[in-house]
Amino acid sequence: MEKTIEKKFLGDTVIMKKLSSGMKCYIIPKMGYQSKMAVICTRFGSNDITYRLVGSKEKKNTPQGIAHFIEHKLFEQEWGDAFSAFVENGASANAFTDFQKTAYYFSCMEKFEENLALLLRFVQ
Repeated sequence: MEKTIEKKFLGDTVIMKKLSSGMKCYIIPKMGYQSKMAVICTRFGSNDITYRLVGSKEKKNTPQGIAHFIEHKLFEQEWGDAFSAFVENGASANAFTDFQKTAYYFSCMEKFEENLALLLRFVQ
C-alpha cells in the first residue's frame, strides 16, 4: 500500500509506504539537498520494562534502562563495530532512546543504499 500525504504547513510531500512486514516507511524528498538520511524507529523506549512473547500470556520483566542499553549494544556486532562501518562508507550514524521509542539513524552524501543496508543489517 502506498499513499502520498501532502504536508502543506511544512511545504513538504511525505510518501508513506506500508511494507509486507507491516513496517511503515516514510519518504520525504527534499529537492536541492545533497545529504540523505534514514531513520529506523521502534516503539520501545525507557518506559518499556515488561514484554510478552508472541503466543504467551506471561509477562517478562526487564531492568530499567534496558532500551538504552540495547541501543548501545546493537552497534557492537559479531562482524565488528557498526559505527566504524558507517564511517568507512562516509556516513555519520547515531541513535537515541526516549520514553516511548528508540531510533537509529545515519546521514550521508554518497553510498546511501549501502548505508541503508548496513542500518537494516544491524537493527534486525
